[in-house]
Amino acid sequence: MPTKPIFQKKLDEKELTSLLNQLRTNGWIVVNGTKVSYVLPKEL
Repeated sequence: MPTKPIFQKKLDEKELTSLLNQLRTNGWIVVNGTKVSYVLPKEL
């Protein structure tokens, strides 16, 4: 039986770029070429 996606809204390119920039600014992700590393914060 096919599963239903949890997230049905898709981000357009502008929204995705904004999200990635926010994650980089907060130091939560580092993008190196095609690789993405992440560090989750201890507290939000």
